[in-house]
Amino acid sequence: MRAFTESIQMQLCYGNVPYTYHMAWEYFEKSWPEMKKEIGFGQLPVLIIDNQTTIWQSGSIMRYTAKLANTLPANEKDRAIADAIFESSQELFQPLNATINFKTGEEYEDLKKTILSGFEPKIFYFNKYLESDKRGPFFSGRESFIL
Repeated sequence: MRAFTESIQMQLCYGNVPYTYHMAWEYFEKSWPEMKKEIGFGQLPVLIIDNQTTIWQSGSIMRYTAKLANTLPANEKDRAIADAIFESSQELFQPLNATINFKTGEEYEDLKKTILSGFEPKIFYFNKYLESDKRGPFFSGRESFIL
């Protein structure tokens, strides 16, 4: 289940930050059920810094890596907005994740219809924000980031 790491990996690539991606069972050399009780709150993804410190929760990892990639908004207001947009995107992803990664057959098809019908009203708000913020092609504009 890789989807929670995609935005983090895009950010690291954009900032030319070197990293190594591992599946949990490869890195820890244990099955996920064995390892789950030993890391964070038993959740993936995790970021391991210097083979010592473990950070879990994709939002926490994203905020940490934003500093490394120089994509952290320059002021507190824009940081808060970027964080709110990130959290809103997470809400979109929650029902989608389990459906794509674990469901099959009729259950998958039923959940897919439900998810797709719920996307349009939520996407409306992302679009509305992008249209109202005239600073550039991205949320909060290109100039709001520390580069």
